[in-house]
Amino acid sequence: MRIGFFLLIIPLAALSGDARHRSSIYNLAFVSAVDSPLRNMFWVSNFEITEKSTDPFFLNSSGSTVLAANKVVRSGYDSDIYYDVSRFYQKRNNRIKLMSNFKLDELNVIYSIGFDSGVSAEKIKIQKSLFLGAAHVIQLQKKSHLVISAGSWFGGRIKELPCYDAYDREYWCQNLTSWADYKPVYPNILRYLDVRYIYKF
Repeated sequence: MRIGFFLLIIPLAALSGDARHRSSIYNLAFVSAVDSPLRNMFWVSNFEITEKSTDPFFLNSSGSTVLAANKVVRSGYDSDIYYDVSRFYQKRNNRIKLMSNFKLDELNVIYSIGFDSGVSAEKIKIQKSLFLGAAHVIQLQKKSHLVISAGSWFGGRIKELPCYDAYDREYWCQNLTSWADYKPVYPNILRYLDVRYIYKF
């Protein structure tokens, strides 16, 4: 009965490779090892298609904001200078994100495989990425277990391009300051390794 509950919650709660997926797979692996084993199962825990749009938020594969693009920007040098840059950040493609999982009968391991098609606009591109993960439960004694889980997104490189003025000088499109001074720090995509000891009373 408990397994049915977990299988119901996962499609509603898990996002592609984020902290909720990490927690859900860990919990499901432990319940499967201790209470009700899963046997040769495959399931999709998340599938979403985001249509191309003028939505200003660009996210990495694990859901962190890379850029919140302004539609109209003012110069960092002169506030009287402003420009409509919205067309530069119109998303050109639908974004597809998928997270699937499988459990083999002979191994007490749940494997996760995910895919993110990325998104592209004229001045920013987030490339495709792949997620690989696994959760393994080792029984040490009758009531004690070691749970090892790991996962990571691979790929998802972020590339931004400058805007140009009438003299072909390069500027960062979001505040019209020199492109040479723009040093972006993007959020990290999800990578984790968890090792937990559990004693069941």
